[in-house]
Amino acid sequence: MRVAVVQHKLRHTPTEDIDALVDAASSAKEQGAQLLVFPEVPSLNDGYLRDDFYRRAQPVAPRMWLIPHVREQSAGQAFRPTTLPGAEELGRVAMPVGDAVIDPEELKRLYDDPPSILLLAPRSHSDIQAEAVLELAIGLSESVCGLVIVADPTGAEPGEPGHGGSAIMLLGEVLAEALGNDDVLIADVPVPVPPLEPREKLPEVPLILLQRLARDRGERLAVDYPVDPS
Repeated sequence: MRVAVVQHKLRHTPTEDIDALVDAASSAKEQGAQLLVFPEVPSLNDGYLRDDFYRRAQPVAPRMWLIPHVREQSAGQAFRPTTLPGAEELGRVAMPVGDAVIDPEELKRLYDDPPSILLLAPRSHSDIQAEAVLELAIGLSESVCGLVIVADPTGAEPGEPGHGGSAIMLLGEVLAEALGNDDVLIADVPVPVPPLEPREKLPEVPLILLQRLARDRGERLAVDYPVDPS
């Protein structure tokens, strides 16, 4: 299956975001993508704008597409692995968002009940966090499930969610990666995804991400040496 992931730089207005995402969807379809993954774009969380985006994307996007999204009041809650109606060939897809991506307890739940595809939307607050998430994702593609996709927009103000990168990982290998401006990542992956043999242990969450998790919970992470919590 040819998989496409949209690397999106946030625009100044929702209309500009929609225009760019629709263009990316059209490009993915022209390149033969069968599954398209969008990042979560904050300006489109409003119901009306999200519906407008869906309406415009539907005619030009591949048949199957995924968008990680949770309501603000449930931000950070991990999706349980589910089979998507109309896309049963994908198997069970899990889409943790925000802090759920870096919470060791949530990752342990996914390890114990592994999906077929793991889609991460970390809402990174800095470039350093984004790089650490990609490091974590490689380990998850060797321990939780073979296919791990990271989809996070970039271009946000300092300290705000939206400094991420996008990547497609298969069995510990990075097939495609983007950390900068707009791009459409393309990779061919086997479906069903091969089982992990051997299956590695869960990777440790990088310290910079544990610092973020503790800060978001109003806690303080005890460490033996100074670290930059940005």
